[in-house]
Amino acid sequence: MDTALFNGKLISAYDISLDYNIEKQVRLASNTEALTCPDPECKNRVLKYCHGEIKEAYFCHKTVDHCDYSDFDKDNSQTLRMIKWKLYQILTDQGFSIKMDVKVFDHHYTHLLCTLASGDSIAVELCTQNTTARMTELWSKQYKEHSVNVCWLTVSEITLPKEEWETFFIKRLQLNESSHRWSINIDSKSYTVQQYIIDPNHYLFDGEEQVSVNYPKIYEEKDSINRLTIENGEITLPNFYNRYQEWLRKKKRQFNKRLVELEKLKEKTKEKERIAEEKRKEKERIAEETRKRFAISPAHVTSSLIGEKIKNTRLVRCEQCNREKPCSEFATYQGNIGTCSECNRNNERNKK
Repeated sequence: MDTALFNGKLISAYDISLDYNIEKQVRLASNTEALTCPDPECKNRVLKYCHGEIKEAYFCHKTVDHCDYSDFDKDNSQTLRMIKWKLYQILTDQGFSIKMDVKVFDHHYTHLLCTLASGDSIAVELCTQNTTARMTELWSKQYKEHSVNVCWLTVSEITLPKEEWETFFIKRLQLNESSHRWSINIDSKSYTVQQYIIDPNHYLFDGEEQVSVNYPKIYEEKDSINRLTIENGEITLPNFYNRYQEWLRKKKRQFNKRLVELEKLKEKTKEKERIAEEKRKEKERIAEETRKRFAISPAHVTSSLIGEKIKNTRLVRCEQCNREKPCSEFATYQGNIGTCSECNRNNERNKK
């Protein structure tokens, strides 16, 4: 165990081990059975202090028996204990009324319990990837029955923020059930805080999600654990939610601007398609007229044939028979007047 009661105060075995004079005083107190278990319901509350070269400093019961606090302490790694103490000192220095390792309901200890000026209480639970849905459901129900709000903080290695469905349960719980639906992760090595929130809005154009490089799906901030505070009944980085709201407004303005550009592009595309369709229909009309005029089967109307026939469909008036015929039927012509081949042959016969 890392903590014990001495002269009515909660002390940490780790902190004691750092100062020889304090450790000596605690060792003497241990010999006089002045160290007791923090659990008021423990049946054998007398503790002893231990510290050697192999194991880090710790407290243990002189008489082995079941103890809720001992069970709670076993489930907490040294990293969790260090983060708990840091948060306790940080929030206490900010003027908040904080208690550590509080038994709010039976058989469970809360890492930190904060009492606000309004009288509301906030329980801070330090969780890991091993925290299960059964645990959080049971604890949430108990906290609700005792009119205590709960803040879930994850202690693990910081990675790139992920979509809600891509991460482990305790983060999913934060992203779904915290009041602002954000996730707070404390790095287990550097004590860096990662706080992020997933934008729930959809930015659609013609049914497709529009992705922005400058404004991704997730808003994220990183800072030191020393920056954590309590705002509106939540553990958070200062003014995080206000900055997120401003980021959201900028993102929506950029999207609306992009919508105007996309609408213009859509209209240009429609106009190009309309012109292309008109050209296609015009080609079909000319091809059909050519086919009818020269009785060409549609199956034989190729693009080269159509081009050749179009060239020969120019109408010219014969100055002798006064009939209009395609220029291909003229022996000679200039402009729109000439001599058709038939009249030219008749002229040749008459000469003979």
